[in-house]
Amino acid sequence: MKKGYETTDATTYHLLLEKAKENRNNPTAAEKHLWRYLKGNLLGAHFRQQHPIYGFIPDFVCLQQQLIIEIDGGYHLDGEQPEKDEERTQWLKSQGYRVLRFTNEEVLQETEAVITKIKEALNNNNINPQSGNSLPQSNSNNSLPWGGDGVGNPQSGKPLPWGGDGVGITIVKVGGAIVEDERQLSMLLDNFSAIPGRKVLIHGGGRRATQVASQLGIESQMVNGRRITDEKMLNVVTMVYGGLVNKQLVARLQAHGVNALGLTGADMDIVRSHRRPVKDVDYGFVGDVDKVDGERLAALLEAGITPVLAPLTHDGNGTILNTNADTIASVAAQALAPFYEVTLIYSFEKPGVLRDPDDDSSVIPHITRTDFDRYVADGTISGGMIPKIENALAAVEAGVRRVIITLATAIDGEHGTVIE
Repeated sequence: MKKGYETTDATTYHLLLEKAKENRNNPTAAEKHLWRYLKGNLLGAHFRQQHPIYGFIPDFVCLQQQLIIEIDGGYHLDGEQPEKDEERTQWLKSQGYRVLRFTNEEVLQETEAVITKIKEALNNNNINPQSGNSLPQSNSNNSLPWGGDGVGNPQSGKPLPWGGDGVGITIVKVGGAIVEDERQLSMLLDNFSAIPGRKVLIHGGGRRATQVASQLGIESQMVNGRRITDEKMLNVVTMVYGGLVNKQLVARLQAHGVNALGLTGADMDIVRSHRRPVKDVDYGFVGDVDKVDGERLAALLEAGITPVLAPLTHDGNGTILNTNADTIASVAAQALAPFYEVTLIYSFEKPGVLRDPDDDSSVIPHITRTDFDRYVADGTISGGMIPKIENALAAVEAGVRRVIITLATAIDGEHGTVIE
């Protein structure tokens, strides 16, 4: 009999992502304790916390080695739940995953033994504990690397033909100030083109929009550094972001041998948003992101295409919405995290997050959520850097492997501030 969890539609999958985020923000004592040993490749493998696998949200998973770790306690010990947990375990094993289960007490009181068992499983990663056979290969017999009946996706209940820890992708977000600086933009495009493998470029363009609006006699209104987008300004940013800036970047990348494709969120329904509710300020036609279609982005990437995303989304009802490029970069990275090992780079005119805004040598090398809260409280981090780091932290907490804030001319992954 076909079980309900073998097929997860797109809506359910996005709900699972939201639930996973909620779970990550409210870990049990045992989950929090074990995560200290699993995070940051401390055991030589990249684990994700509360990451959807088909219709489930395991406590921890290493996609590369198809190893799931579950911690049982509370309701897991009550009534019929142990039987349901075992049924889930056997089904996951049938899909090629190995499952280790520990109790809260084992994790908290016998940590060394638990870590030893995890290390043993990582060192013996080629056996399916149920069948004793080698784990299945991710590619199907279908000649295409995506799509068709023979290839699965997060909603289909079949293994993905790409992604996991073995395949990386780099997402670079470039701000409007860099787009306006020819020297820095030229260097960034040179460096971006040299990045091996799959990649995505996400751009701003606010300064160019302000210039064009002025030339058209349209006044730009800003509140707390954020643009008010009325109907006239919406026309301007649509022309500038989706046309002028986007297509110039695409043409220049093509000249570098990069098969780039310019997109707004409305194209292929890649990014859908809703109009920001009016509170203290009515920002007009400004969008807050609801979802990104990571599967369609991944299909483009597997076709050898480099998406170049403009900071425009749509509401599904025919309206374009001006949307923050930093936010688009964060949610796009999160949407691609189930498919790839994602590195997200925020590039701008500074070498990283600075302790002293006037001293470019004062780069803070690493920032955690705890560090961020402390730096905001003491004023070290302020202004526009706050939402940028909030977007970065949201990406990391949703399974993005690494986020870096760095100088636009230093996007090699070796410079700047690492958010972790």
